[in-house]
Amino acid sequence: MDRGEVVDKGVHNLSIAFDILTSLGKSENLEELCLAFLTRVTEKFQMLGGEFWVIDDNRVQKVASIGKYEPGWSVDEEIGRLENTTRFVIYRRLSRMKKAPADVDVFLLPLKFRGDLVGVPVIYIQKGRKLSNDEEWILSSIKDILTNYIVSNIVCERASESERFQSMLLDTIGAGIVIHKGGVVRYVNKAVEKIGGYTREEWEGKDIIQFVHPDDRDIVMDVLKRRGEGDDTKINLNLRVITKSGVVKWVNLTSNLITYKGERVSFLTGVDITELKEVEEALAKSEKHYRALFENASLPISITDSKRRFVEVNRAFEELFGYTRDEVKGKDISVILAEGVEDKVAKIHDVRRVAPHKAPETYEIITVTKSQIPRVVRVTSRMLPDSDMDITFLQDVTREKEMIIALEESEERYRTLAEVSQVGIMIFSDEQVLFRNQHIDEIFGDKANKPDEIFKQISAEDRGAFIGAYRKVLSGKSDMETLELKVIKEGGAGSIFVEAKIVPVVYRNKRYVLANIIDITMLRRAMANLIASEMKYRVLVENLPVGIAIHSEKSIIFCNRAFEEIVGYGFDELKKMKMRELVAEADLETLRNRMKFILDGVIRSYKKEVQLKSSMCEDVFVFLSMNRIYFDSKPAVLLGIIDITDRKKAEEALKKAHEEIKRSHQELKKLDAAKTEFLNIISHELKTPLTSVIGYTEILQDGLLGSISPAQKEAIKSLHISSRRLSSLVDDLLDYSRIELGKLTMTKERSDLNDIIQQSINEVSPIAVDKGITITFNRKQIPELLLDRHRINQLMNNILSNAIKFSPSNSEVFIIEIPKDDEVEIIVKDEGPGIPKEKLKRIFDKFYQADMSDRRSTMGMGLGLAISKAIVEGHGGSIWAESEVGKGSAFHFTLKYTNRQ
Repeated sequence: MDRGEVVDKGVHNLSIAFDILTSLGKSENLEELCLAFLTRVTEKFQMLGGEFWVIDDNRVQKVASIGKYEPGWSVDEEIGRLENTTRFVIYRRLSRMKKAPADVDVFLLPLKFRGDLVGVPVIYIQKGRKLSNDEEWILSSIKDILTNYIVSNIVCERASESERFQSMLLDTIGAGIVIHKGGVVRYVNKAVEKIGGYTREEWEGKDIIQFVHPDDRDIVMDVLKRRGEGDDTKINLNLRVITKSGVVKWVNLTSNLITYKGERVSFLTGVDITELKEVEEALAKSEKHYRALFENASLPISITDSKRRFVEVNRAFEELFGYTRDEVKGKDISVILAEGVEDKVAKIHDVRRVAPHKAPETYEIITVTKSQIPRVVRVTSRMLPDSDMDITFLQDVTREKEMIIALEESEERYRTLAEVSQVGIMIFSDEQVLFRNQHIDEIFGDKANKPDEIFKQISAEDRGAFIGAYRKVLSGKSDMETLELKVIKEGGAGSIFVEAKIVPVVYRNKRYVLANIIDITMLRRAMANLIASEMKYRVLVENLPVGIAIHSEKSIIFCNRAFEEIVGYGFDELKKMKMRELVAEADLETLRNRMKFILDGVIRSYKKEVQLKSSMCEDVFVFLSMNRIYFDSKPAVLLGIIDITDRKKAEEALKKAHEEIKRSHQELKKLDAAKTEFLNIISHELKTPLTSVIGYTEILQDGLLGSISPAQKEAIKSLHISSRRLSSLVDDLLDYSRIELGKLTMTKERSDLNDIIQQSINEVSPIAVDKGITITFNRKQIPELLLDRHRINQLMNNILSNAIKFSPSNSEVFIIEIPKDDEVEIIVKDEGPGIPKEKLKRIFDKFYQADMSDRRSTMGMGLGLAISKAIVEGHGGSIWAESEVGKGSAFHFTLKYTNRQ
């Protein structure tokens, strides 16, 4: 069965239950009521007939019967069994029937009030038939309401016999009760005397308006006008009254119309909510406390904007309607309104926009949950201060409304006394609970029906005090006891705090006690949260590393320890000091102006680095922030300071160091330029004599100047090799100088790259042959490129020489060409020892040598790879190396095809 079918079935069952209840409400006495119930049930469920028994003070009386069957037994025989059960009892195949053609099953529904059996409907059904789940649900739904109908008839008969008993009950109720007609007071109970300080005689006959605070009298006049025009709807509102001593108190007032001494009058019940109002005002000063109270409130609360869209809801709202806050945020409130209700809500919303300071109006509407279950809620809405948003408090009164529907045709005084009261009412003795209202069920649970069961739900630490107070009142040793109790919820589901007022009451010559019990959990929680919030605030502010202070129009009125430590003055000194005594002259006028602008509301905040005068005669630099706040309802400036003295000193030192580094850099640049010029000059000067030395050694070797001995020839050969090596080093120095001076030129022409590589191989072959190294060239078809043949040859010579130099004897060097889309990549790979990873990144730096160990004799000045990098980059390419220690190295460089003509 899908959700829609479940809802339709639930609505159908609910309509049947209400149909039965409606028929009961038209009955004028107990007999007609019972007969109407039997008639409607037998019609709806197609049963055979039935009878109705009522039990009062253990007297069993049959008040109605229907159908052709007459039993040969009495309910008296089954009283014992029925008293021990709260569910249905079905006797199968009962044959003790005087006029039964066949066996008939009998269905009995025990009706209990406060644990006592008060009535038994007996219904005859066909043999073997089972009640369906829907039929059981419908009968269970009307069971408690039917019980209240019976009890109210019994109580009504008794109460009408004794006006004194009724007055006694009104006087013992903790809520204030006022009966008036047209504003003229006819009756008040003792609770009203206590709230206002006036005696009953001072109340009666007076105009009720004179006891109301002047600011709320328009509200009362409006209610009186509505009553005068015949409006009989229930009214609930909060207003202020003036006591005899002149003290203003807040009361929550509920107004109903009842019949009193033969005429229609207004019946008011009021509860003193002054303490709650004071807590509410205190909460308004604390956003954190508001959030905690908002989230943990037992009442559903919502905040809506001017367009009636949800801005925020609390957990109780989510639980009532089944929506999460994310599902309703930004949605119109119509998502929870039943059909036909939206216009009423919109009208009230528009009126509140016209008169935002008008007292909040309380009204009741029908809403629907996410699962489309209708709920009746009582709504109290007001505009938030300094905002166009509304805060709305909702109370689920569906159960209350169902009870009102069931009881509205019963005796009105009993209903007003029992259900309209805002507090829990319970009359009991050691043996029994004589009376309890719905609020007692909510506090103790509907399963705690006997005094000892109720006592068990009071916490162990409070139970003895409660029992002691109750027995003092019961024994006559005290006229009233008041105490606060902790009550453990039914099944151990949490706990609440209540205030219990216990007074004596006499009924039928027997002494009982009446307990008025008010749930004060939210009040206690609010007070505890306020205290905790204050403590947290103080601990937080006092331990902040940031200096915090509050400045009024004239002086500092608060500061934390960090503020005192930064400025070097204690609070007692600071609150007497003027701004000029604390702020350096350079910043004084600016801060004075900005503080005035903030206090006047021209700007909201200001930030600046300022210099303060410390008590230690040292300058203190701080980062200062100023923000506008309200303190004790007056504009003030919240100051926040962070000590940046060390940072300022560091900045000054850093500035000086930067200047010093800048000067050193300029000098180094001059020295570097001079060094480069020196190397260039030295290289040129060395080149000329070296050329002569190389030429003469070649002439001597060739014997052009005469014959020489073998020893001389060997010496000349060694001299020739050293000279050429020295010439190569000088060439590298000259190239390095040109690179440094930006004068390394490239003379490019169309060239065959493979020819240049082959030329380099030929030039280094003698060195390779000496070490037994084979050079393998993987030649590819490469188009002619624009190259500087001399420089590319120099590049290849450098890389091949390094590969041969560091390769072991009898190994192999590979030259690989890889043509690509826009360039060609050349790789020279050897089988040498490899280069460590940490040195690989620096091998193209000038004067850097990867291996400074025992092979130093085979190394040059560390300029070859730096020059090679300049040559490659001069041709628009890039160069890099890859190596792994023990597995050789690979040098890669690329030449762009864009160099082609």
